[in-house]
Amino acid sequence: ELAAKFEKRGLPPGEVIAAGIELGLLQAGERRFADAEKTFRRLEQERGDPRPGRPNALLPAHLIAAKLGQGVVLAHQDKADESVKAFQEAVQA
Repeated sequence: ELAAKFEKRGLPPGEVIAAGIELGLLQAGERRFADAEKTFRRLEQERGDPRPGRPNALLPAHLIAAKLGQGVVLAHQDKADESVKAFQEAVQA
């Protein structure tokens, strides 16, 4: 259900962000690190609703959430240096 929600277009940006975060954390918790990394990278690239009158980009929160998620996944994979870098990028976003 989360994957379907994350894939669905036309949802409010906050719902897309929430679904992406939840999905990525669920995948990380299940030790599906490649899937979780892919989800967080996709969240980082996600853009808002391109229809006229709608914002074309999600809130900066999606960038922070994506980087934090990537940092969590890297930490679970014992990639400390890369994890720290992702966390630092999240703080600077």
